Amino acid sequence: MIMLNTTSKILVYLIAAMIFLSYYLFPRLNKRGYLVTMRMASYLYAGALFLLLIVTALRSSRLLDSYFYRTPITGWKVFWLIIDWLIVIFFLFVFRKLWLYYLKCDEKTIMTNWYIQKYLSLSKKQKYDDAYQCLQKAGEISPNSIFIWCALAYFNEQFFKKSDQCDYYLARARQVLDSLNPSSPKDQAVFECYTGWILQLRGCLQEGLEHLKKAYDLDPTSYRKKEYDSALKKVQEASTES
Repeated sequence: MIMLNTTSKILVYLIAAMIFLSYYLFPRLNKRGYLVTMRMASYLYAGALFLLLIVTALRSSRLLDSYFYRTPITGWKVFWLIIDWLIVIFFLFVFRKLWLYYLKCDEKTIMTNWYIQKYLSLSKKQKYDDAYQCLQKAGEISPNSIFIWCALAYFNEQFFKKSDQCDYYLARARQVLDSLNPSSPKDQAVFECYTGWILQLRGCLQEGLEHLKKAYDLDPTSYRKKEYDSALKKVQEASTES
């Protein structure tokens, strides 16, 4: 029993170290060798978690054996076993949310999503030039992404006030959408939504509202509904003022 407890502690420390390692590696995935390291760490995490699951199951089995053979069981043993299972469940959750992603996705998908997340983070910090560069790099990796071309178009219209460049990127998004046979409703919704936003920025509120309504019809989610309601409110306020 002592050996199993010691093994559990070693595995817990190892897995916890892997989680902290991910926070160090993730911001640097665009650096050479970091993505490979992250993937190798994913396999190590999976192996350590599997062993921890086995060790915890063995401890549970021994505790049940003691109970059935009427050997006294202290409350502390049960308490710490429950804690162990909670730790295992937490690590399983982290594996599903973080490490499994690096095992099942290819490099192109991982790096595209990384640059998009970086773009969103930098945009919130109002570092628009850096955010735009991240979005362009994502487009270089995944040139068939409708979202990226639409986001580039919107970015040029909103922050750089370059309508010509915006129209160019929106046309590229339209070309990608037309090349998909057939295109999914979600992809169409992304295009319609960004078109609606861009038209609103240009003062064409009613026309923008129509595109946002199409986006909601294609992809009836709460997010699309929220965007449509917001656009509708702007149109109503504009008509009231006039």
